[in-house]
Amino acid sequence: MAACLCYNSQSNKVYYLRGGVTVIDGAGDTAITALPVSGHALCYNPQDNKVYCSNLDHDLTVISGETNRVIDTVLAGSLSNILCYNSRNDRVYFVSCGSGKVAAIDGVTDEVIATLDTEGWPRAVCCNPQNDKVYCADDTLDEVTVIDGVANRVIKSVTTGARPRALCYNPRHNSVYCAKRV
Repeated sequence: MAACLCYNSQSNKVYYLRGGVTVIDGAGDTAITALPVSGHALCYNPQDNKVYCSNLDHDLTVISGETNRVIDTVLAGSLSNILCYNSRNDRVYFVSCGSGKVAAIDGVTDEVIATLDTEGWPRAVCCNPQNDKVYCADDTLDEVTVIDGVANRVIKSVTTGARPRALCYNPRHNSVYCAKRV
């Protein structure tokens, strides 16, 4: 079981995912509460002060950053395990590795507003808020799928070769970097 962390800058809390979500007070480094959420990845939405936890049972748990309680569950896909937040449009992107689908979730309502098909098995996702694009690395097709964050549609695929596995956005140079498995 993998562990995952994310930081809530508004309330100085750390969320630790491993067999549940533990909320840690960043000032005192003490556990505040534990939530019985069985997930795989975490993502923080600073605009709405929410933490999202992708669950392996096809849904997404939404946690209030203010109360540290589960406030919603969103049915978003299958075999989910990766998330990213796009501050440009206040959306969370939920990638279903088992189906090759990406769900765009509204950060205010926590509703799925679009479901996109990447035609493969994405393994990584990142957002470029400057250009309002989402990138999904697919190691079975050796490509990165580019999604328009405004229209929520796939706009192109970029061939990378050698099984792309990780993505990172550099805001200083407005570039997305892709690590490949060799």
